[in-house]
Amino acid sequence: MTLGEKLKMLRASRGLSQEQLAAELDVSRQAISKWECGDSTPDLDKLRTICTYFGVTTDYLIWENEEDVPTGGANTAEPMKRENVRETLRKNADWAGYALAIIGAALLLRLLVSIIVMLSLGGWDAFLAVLWTCLPHILAYAVLIAGGIFLARWLKKRGEKHDDL
Repeated sequence: MTLGEKLKMLRASRGLSQEQLAAELDVSRQAISKWECGDSTPDLDKLRTICTYFGVTTDYLIWENEEDVPTGGANTAEPMKRENVRETLRKNADWAGYALAIIGAALLLRLLVSIIVMLSLGGWDAFLAVLWTCLPHILAYAVLIAGGIFLARWLKKRGEKHDDL
């Protein structure tokens, strides 16, 4: 279908005369008639107004067949989007290491507060028993903190090395 045929069909589907549509689009009735006959075409601003009024896309109005509609923009957007995500992850990867270190520090702090509370309730007699029980946790949290800091620095250096390429 041509632009004129589509415009005529859209106008008829709303039950509008050429004069009524002309009043809505702020053009003359003769302009609507010329568009529908194919003698002329609307300018870009009027085309956008028509699309907005009828709720259709410019591709629908302009292209006679749907298979003729170019899809080049849709195919190139996805790889670019993926590339942007990769770039963002690479630039901010060192924050993952800092997050691990912060989580380890928070867990260690919680454990130390628990130890202090237990010691204040049980006295120094229970100190070795509590320390012996919590030692594996303290070591695990210390490894988490150190590993997080190491990971953050390593990822940061790796990112800087790739930025030079």
